[in-house]
Amino acid sequence: MAEDFGHWLRRYRRSRGWTQAQVAERGGLPKSILPYMEAGHRTDRPNWKLGSSSIDTFMRLAKGLELDLGYVLEKAGYDLGHGRNKESS
Repeated sequence: MAEDFGHWLRRYRRSRGWTQAQVAERGGLPKSILPYMEAGHRTDRPNWKLGSSSIDTFMRLAKGLELDLGYVLEKAGYDLGHGRNKESS
């Protein structure tokens, strides 16, 4: 079974030695969003839509993690080659 996004996010952040606040600050995110995402919210529903506000969140998260946006979206379960969430295929 694939690792869920929240677990991956926490594991990656910790492997870099970063706090949630540091990632949030680097990405320009509210400090409350990292605990929320690491707990599995926002990406744990197959029908979760990637709207304009959520793409902004992912862009900021990628910046805070110093990763490519496409990589972060794929880790969140989005198949960028097909434009759909992998879980809804």
